[in-house]
Amino acid sequence: MTLSSEKSRKASYEAARLARLERALTVDPDDRKLRLQVSAAKKRADFAQQLFLESLSIDHDVIDYRIVQASQRYSLDGIAESLMSFQSALTAIYDSLTSGPKERANYSANVKETTRLGFGYSYPGSVGFVLTIQSQQDLFGGALDDTSAAIEQFFEIDNLNDAIVASRTLGLGAISEMYRWVRSNATHGNSIDLNWRHSRKGYSGRFIDLNKFQFLERLFAGAEEREVKSLSVEGILVGLDVQTKRFHFVQPGGDSYKGKLGNDFGGEPKEVPSRYIAEISIIETRTPATGKLSIEYELFGLSLIN
Repeated sequence: MTLSSEKSRKASYEAARLARLERALTVDPDDRKLRLQVSAAKKRADFAQQLFLESLSIDHDVIDYRIVQASQRYSLDGIAESLMSFQSALTAIYDSLTSGPKERANYSANVKETTRLGFGYSYPGSVGFVLTIQSQQDLFGGALDDTSAAIEQFFEIDNLNDAIVASRTLGLGAISEMYRWVRSNATHGNSIDLNWRHSRKGYSGRFIDLNKFQFLERLFAGAEEREVKSLSVEGILVGLDVQTKRFHFVQPGGDSYKGKLGNDFGGEPKEVPSRYIAEISIIETRTPATGKLSIEYELFGLSLIN
């Protein structure tokens, strides 16, 4: 057994013992002897946790992830989904900050390994997990400091505009993974007490109330960003149906555009196939909750090339 494994076992044991005594004290809060036992047990639990932290190398962050439910009715799937979606969100945010925003959530093997959470120990009293993650050091701190800060900032979002800005800044891939974490906890009725001990910069964290998860789930479920771009392109009109209001336009050896006729399109008969300069609108719709990017084309004008 390694030193950190032994210390984690001891920390888990002391935390469980403290939780049992605290539960007993809620039944008989006037028991003076029990209060003294709780006080002593808390000191032992804190000391055991400190020894565990010190047993880790300096390049490790430690995350205290505590799931809290008012009903105290914890389900296995609710706990597992909360932890796994947090892992995915952490990986996605780290990748976005180091490699740039992405439209889809896909990562290299190195990124997955760098952000892989390890299990330290669990403790009762709600459902708590002490997780570890290696954090490489440089002169400015740990590699994951910005990741934890970005996760905290996500929970400052309080309106639709903030949600759209976050999806642009971090990318649809990362935001969709954050949404999965939010939805998991909102669905299972979880609040999360998240505390992060950084390898160099001390502690950060916050208590994320169930109401916040539910609010963000509703906000992102309705969030949608629509961007319209204009394009003038030379090519061949290979299909036009004024009844169904559809068109097909191609650039020889280049792009192909299929879509609907714009409201301002005259609908006059055109020679098909033939070369034209087409005025096309490109409509991009981003849905942060699903990470979906859809692109539609609208044809507004045609100029025949003689």
